[in-house]
Amino acid sequence: MTEHARQRLKGMLVANADDPQVCLRLVLRSPTRLGLVLDEAMEGDQVVEHEGLRVMLVDHEISVSLDGGILDVESTADSERLSLSI
Repeated sequence: MTEHARQRLKGMLVANADDPQVCLRLVLRSPTRLGLVLDEAMEGDQVVEHEGLRVMLVDHEISVSLDGGILDVESTADSERLSLSI
C-alpha cells in the first residue's frame, strides 16, 4: 500500500466514523469487485495503520488473495479513487 493510499484511507475514516473502535474494512462485493465498509477489528485481521491510527482492516482470506498487490490512489478528471494492482 502506498503512502498516498494510507493518507486517503485516513481521510475517509475520519470523515465517516466517530468511534475509535471502528475502521474501514476491505470486503469482497463480487468476484471481481472490492469495497470498503465500516467495521470493528476481528481476530486474524491484517491491520493497516497511518500516523498511529488504524485505517483499514483486511481479513485473512482477502489478504492472501491480494498478496503482492499494491493499493494506490488513481487520479481521474473529476476525483481520486483507490485502485489495486495485482
